[in-house]
Amino acid sequence: MCATTATKFGLNVLYIDSSCSFTARRLLEIMEAQCRECGEDLTEEEVEKRMKKIRCVTIFDALSLCQFLHELHDRYTTQQMTEEYEKLVIIDSLGAVLSTLIAPTFLAGRSLMTQIGRLIKLISSKFHVAFLTSNFTVGSGGVEGSKPALGSSWPFIPHNIIFLSPTSSTPPPSSPSESPPPSSLPSSSVFTACLRKSSSLPSHCVVRYQINECGIVCMES
Repeated sequence: MCATTATKFGLNVLYIDSSCSFTARRLLEIMEAQCRECGEDLTEEEVEKRMKKIRCVTIFDALSLCQFLHELHDRYTTQQMTEEYEKLVIIDSLGAVLSTLIAPTFLAGRSLMTQIGRLIKLISSKFHVAFLTSNFTVGSGGVEGSKPALGSSWPFIPHNIIFLSPTSSTPPPSSPSESPPPSSLPSSSVFTACLRKSSSLPSHCVVRYQINECGIVCMES
């Protein structure tokens, strides 16, 4: 997502890393593979220009994340008319930051989660910035088979929810009678993405994809 946004659209990206999983080497591999597919040569000057469009910060706790979002809002307010700011903010992983704070008896943790959600929506709507957050899922007895690990109040924060799962598991079907077609690739290397507009109204929009050196490759829709 970072490489595609910076390379194909020329937009700035902010990556908030809470698990130390972000590496510049992997990002460079994806950029080089994408350029090879398009038959382009990637020079050192172009690599530096594209890498500068991606900024990574490391945050490990919810209070620091909340403070950072407040500072981000203030920075965007002062930069809005003077210079370009990030058009995509990725928080990986929001579930890792907040999961320890949402115990049923810990009301302060849920209040902090709500505050972070409101800040995300405020920045997104006020400055036209897209937010992409990752979260865990837990099992449920419902029809869809899973729900966000941040609790029942979180699904009302994002505009769209994308459920990701390997094909070896049982993802939400695109229709009651439809099953995924067979693939020539090993099932362990193929994943399913299902768009959910809400927890009670599935969109039945399902796509299968593979992760390789080029990043994410869509297989079908």
